[in-house]
Amino acid sequence: MAEEDASLTRPAAGGSILTRKTGPLPNWVWMAIVLLAALIYSLWRRNQAAGVPEEGPEVSDVPGDQTPPPVFILPQNPQPTVPVNVTVNNPSTPPTAPPVGVPPPRTNPPAAPKPPTYTTGPDGSHYVVTVAKYTTKNPPWNSTLSGIAGHTWGSKNASKWSLIWNDPANAALKAKRGGDPSKIQPNDKIYVRKKL
Repeated sequence: MAEEDASLTRPAAGGSILTRKTGPLPNWVWMAIVLLAALIYSLWRRNQAAGVPEEGPEVSDVPGDQTPPPVFILPQNPQPTVPVNVTVNNPSTPPTAPPVGVPPPRTNPPAAPKPPTYTTGPDGSHYVVTVAKYTTKNPPWNSTLSGIAGHTWGSKNASKWSLIWNDPANAALKAKRGGDPSKIQPNDKIYVRKKL
């Protein structure tokens, strides 16, 4: 009987699955650790999916008054209504033709450009051309020496602008502009030989 009493007081070799040790800890501690890790991972994933930053200033961390400013809505005068007439062409009806016997309105062709009027010099052998202001978009013909040469003597002679600049009739203008033909100014008077 003594053997039976000893077996009753001695715990069973295996014990329950929760009280058995796996490594240094009992199984119930390992299960608690796994459950806690799963809970932390689940919360982390939920924060990531919601787009909530993990760290950041909270409203209580920002200094100053956090109440929104008051918004004032001012009454506005009603805008007057403007009647709008809209004409809609019905594609099923053809456009109306002008009444019979009424001629269509006349359109005048654009006037042909007038040739420039030249003033002749004192001896009659030169034209006097007044220099116009140069513009980069559609520069006037009389704003450069090559334009004046091409307009007076024909476009193929535009490169002969130096004949105008070096003409003795333009010596005073050449001296006034320091001998630099690019420094001609609006309203300068340039003498151009009638014949090349």
